[in-house]
Amino acid sequence: MSPGLLAGDAMYQGNKGMVNNYLSNDRKYRPEVTAALMGNIDVETGGSFDYLQKQDGGGPGQGLFQLEGSKKEDYNNYLNDNGFEDSPRAQLDYMHETIYGDLQDEIGYGNAAKLRKIFETGTVEEITKAFEEIWERPGIPHSDRRLASAKSFINEG
Repeated sequence: MSPGLLAGDAMYQGNKGMVNNYLSNDRKYRPEVTAALMGNIDVETGGSFDYLQKQDGGGPGQGLFQLEGSKKEDYNNYLNDNGFEDSPRAQLDYMHETIYGDLQDEIGYGNAAKLRKIFETGTVEEITKAFEEIWERPGIPHSDRRLASAKSFINEG
């Protein structure tokens, strides 16, 4: 077990709380953005918020965002180029860098600007949908679950 991670239900609360705290307090995202990202991560990780979560059914996806294919390669390059190790913070920072930093082209030309705009002014519903469609692009979206989860996070805050 990694330092700072707890076992069982306590681990779930620890992972969930750590991700939420990082998005809202460290990154200082608007509450609507934090809730939308939490809702997407909740669905992507099956509720574990575990940065090591493997894709259900044995697929290639892994982590908070279930990265696979070229996005997983880009993430691994990000780690190597910066001397980072895989961690929850590294995965969240990578996502941030593709929207606000030097890695914007990795999510497609113009997509980072679209996400930045919706992050600035959008509702939790709009941000949840935009992040799912532009950044995640899941095979099976489960949009209703993402939105329900995001709404539960905005109501907690």
